Parts: sequence; structure tokens; C-alpha cells
Amino acid sequence: MPALRFNPALCSTLCMGTFDARRKIGGYEAAEEAADAIQQCYVDLGRVIGAAPRNVAVVENATVAVAQALSASISSPAIGS
Repeated sequence: MPALRFNPALCSTLCMGTFDARRKIGGYEAAEEAADAIQQCYVDLGRVIGAAPRNVAVVENATVAVAQALSASISSPAIGS
């Protein structure tokens, strides 16, 4: 009997392109295949906004972005010192 593997990367709502890639090669494998292109997006976005790629965050929507930005600034030890 072949080994069965549960792949939780397949357990979310997906666009059709992502669904097709995950169905053909698996979720983790698709992520690994796209890793260089994703990293390049962070580099390119950083270049546009004048930030290092490690300081770029891509999130679901503007509400999440504002909440995360406020959360980061409130918990920063540099604030108020």
C-alpha cells in the first residue's frame, strides 16, 4: 500500500492558477518552485518604496496592513523613549 500524506497546503480557498499548480505538484512543492519569484517581488517592491526587502510585508488587504503597522509601532521599544 502506498504511503498517504496529508498536505494542509491544499486546504484553503485558491484561485484557479494556484489550484492547478497545487493539484499537479503539491502545495509545498508549488511554494518551493515559486520561492525565487516571490522573493523577487519583495526586492522589487522594496526598490519602489525605498525599503529593504526584509521590511516589506504583503498582506491580505489594507485593513490588515494598517492593523499590523499600528501594532508594530505601539509595541516598538523605541516609541516613547
